Amino acid sequence: MDKGNGAGEVVQDCKYEIYDQYCNYTVQEWQVVNSAQADGSDLYPVWPILTLRTDQREGGRSESYQVDFSSDGNNYQYHPGSESEFSQFEIGSEWTLKVNTFGGLNAVVP
Repeated sequence: MDKGNGAGEVVQDCKYEIYDQYCNYTVQEWQVVNSAQADGSDLYPVWPILTLRTDQREGGRSESYQVDFSSDGNNYQYHPGSESEFSQFEIGSEWTLKVNTFGGLNAVVP
């Protein structure tokens, strides 16, 4: 736009028009193709070996541990929260179990 004094000003008219109440789009997501699981009954847990193609990636990992106790003819299961806690339990070791009145295991003390 010419201001008449030798200077000019650039003016741009922008219009924002909405044609629909919604829009469509496509997104690519990672999909679960396969799962791997490892089980054991010793004190040396390991992750399963994965073989991935170039267009694959490893998803999330999860782990759980279980220690079985036998005392006075009763069996109890304890679930340590981590591998380091699990590694404290040795086969044949003795632990003090705190059991509630319903027979549930509340705590395990070395």
